[in-house]
Amino acid sequence: MKDRRQVESIRNMGTFAALAVLLLIGIGLLALVAVVLPKVIWLVVVVLGFFLMGLFHYVTWGWWLSRLPVDDDEPVE
Repeated sequence: MKDRRQVESIRNMGTFAALAVLLLIGIGLLALVAVVLPKVIWLVVVVLGFFLMGLFHYVTWGWWLSRLPVDDDEPVE
């Protein structure tokens, strides 16, 4: 019998594989559109820029600051 962690790991791998395939298909379709309409590339650059700014914000404020300990103002009795 497989334990619960192995089952969750297999399920997560399936989800990751599906998302990777969807990403590759999306990139391929976007490349085809960019061949027909070259100005679409600038739209991709702008969207990618917003994504990178959001990722930077998440890393600096969300992930990095969540690791710092929180000091309570009042001790719990």
